[in-house]
Amino acid sequence: MANNPHTSIEIVIEIYKSKLKELEEDPYKPSDENFWAVLIAQLRGKPKILEQDNPKSLGFQKKILDVLAARDELEQFQVEHDQISPSILYEIIKLDKQLKEQADRITKTVDLAIWREILKPKTQGWWWFLVHPWDRHDCWWGIGAAVFIVVSLSLAANIVPRFWAGGPSTVGSVTAIGTSLLSLLLGKESLDQALQGREALERSFDDSQIHRSLRQEVICIMTGGLFVFMIGFSSSLSQISKFYNWWGEAQMYEDGGWNSDKLASAESKFQIAIALNPDNAKAHCNLGWLYERRQNLDEARAEYKIAMQGGSVLARVRLARLYILDDQEKYTTSSAVTSLLKEDSTLKLAETPSLRLAQLPYLTNHVKSGTMTAFLILWEGRKEAQQADKEEKKSWYTALGWTRLQQGRFDQALIELDDAVRLQEEQKQEKENQINDKNPLAPAYISNAHSYCLRAQALEGQRKLQKAKDDWNKCFRLENSSAPELDIWSDVAKQRLGSK
Repeated sequence: MANNPHTSIEIVIEIYKSKLKELEEDPYKPSDENFWAVLIAQLRGKPKILEQDNPKSLGFQKKILDVLAARDELEQFQVEHDQISPSILYEIIKLDKQLKEQADRITKTVDLAIWREILKPKTQGWWWFLVHPWDRHDCWWGIGAAVFIVVSLSLAANIVPRFWAGGPSTVGSVTAIGTSLLSLLLGKESLDQALQGREALERSFDDSQIHRSLRQEVICIMTGGLFVFMIGFSSSLSQISKFYNWWGEAQMYEDGGWNSDKLASAESKFQIAIALNPDNAKAHCNLGWLYERRQNLDEARAEYKIAMQGGSVLARVRLARLYILDDQEKYTTSSAVTSLLKEDSTLKLAETPSLRLAQLPYLTNHVKSGTMTAFLILWEGRKEAQQADKEEKKSWYTALGWTRLQQGRFDQALIELDDAVRLQEEQKQEKENQINDKNPLAPAYISNAHSYCLRAQALEGQRKLQKAKDDWNKCFRLENSSAPELDIWSDVAKQRLGSK
């Protein structure tokens, strides 16, 4: 009609006015359902809006189309005719205001985005882009989604690498892939909406039943769910760390504790546990024990020290043990000590190598720095030891008695070792040491045999040979090959008992 040279602006406006009047006078009222009820229904896959396919709705939709088409004709006429009087412009503004007042009825009845795709209107006027009431707050929904996705990605970037601390991890891979996919699917357009003002529409929703007016809300809720999941996952890292430590322990002692593949896997689990929670003292202690078994003693000491700072009594005991063994190694290989052992008559009176070494502080200026360091480490943890369980407390008393024995202080050594033996007997009665009976490599930081072997030596130092023989017998029966010093003491026990 606008191309007809005999058509005037007045006729075009009159058509627009009449179509608009028909729309206003139509009594049809679209359903006005509760926003949250509809949103929940959409999330559950049960759409409840824009299902007005009854005759009244179809009639109203036709009138909407007539009005929009008339407005297109008016726009086309304005483009083709530059000279339009102020009174005509005022009339157009007045009619457009009336059309905007019908925006809610129009957008609740039809999806203008679909109409634009199908009808390909001649113009891109504002009347084809009327906003649904539920779209008016999409900016805030978009900002919320953007915040959720940014925080979630930040948490994922912090968490996921931890699962790779011990090498490729299935859990780490699943977490990384899942988080990345969700972020791309749910967060991309939300960030565009918040930061660049684009339409908050996801192509991935085009084939879904989720209405366009609710997609931004759905995106925000889903990214919010991802955010809550990541927060919960982040807060549970300490528990997951405990699980990895338990998993590593199970692998470390599987197959008798000598399966190299299982040990490598256990090391990986301990490293992941520490990466997830650097304060996991048990994981540090277990990793130290693994390093010690591989003779990586510097690494073992480092892990024990960290675990010790975390309150691990067992780490104190293990670290002290390494210092004591270090002293024994120095003395057995020292040429000066070898000379003393050959020449000093007092040393020749001692009946075992360990007792000869114990008497050395009285005969040489060479200070046993390792033993003193071990004593200080144990003594500083005495309050923690008193609050520990029986196994840890027994190990602490045993190690402390060992330091006293190394110093040649037999009376003090017996005080500590008697407490260790008492706790050992209580454990036997309560059958809490069954794990150690089943597996000699189970985590007995100072094994059951130590307290008897050491007390036997202290008793010999006091010349109580008969009592010492009883402890030598228990020392021999509880032989634990996981501790190298017990291999030496076992030979001594055989000699004392007359065993072949």
